[in-house]
Amino acid sequence: MANSNPELHIENLKPFNKRTAEEIQRITSMGAKASHKVQKENKRFRKIIEIIGQLEFKNKEIKENLKNEVGDIPEEISMDTALILGQYAKAISGNSKNATFIRDTKGEKPTEKIEQINANLEIKDEKIIDNVMSKIKEI
Repeated sequence: MANSNPELHIENLKPFNKRTAEEIQRITSMGAKASHKVQKENKRFRKIIEIIGQLEFKNKEIKENLKNEVGDIPEEISMDTALILGQYAKAISGNSKNATFIRDTKGEKPTEKIEQINANLEIKDEKIIDNVMSKIKEI
């Protein structure tokens, strides 16, 4: 259990500009090691998910439910395919979170489209938009 005495942890609040070079190096080294460990673990998790996603989906009961919800599906489907079909089935039945997942996965996320459009704007376009926005604010 962590010690609740604040006086013992007051040194953690000292800003970097008031620390020695050795302290800064030690702290940044610890942070880099922790970051590397997390990145390595996340990479391992992504690989496991990728492998599992390629496995054959064998649950006959759920396959039948998916067939009833989305229509004909092949006899042999991967776990990833079953996952996407399940998302579609729930989206079709009205679940907006599943519909959002499908939309975003297809690459139709509105915020990304806006960022893409903004990246393609020229300076003159930005000036026009700024003028229009200022007129709208005046209204």
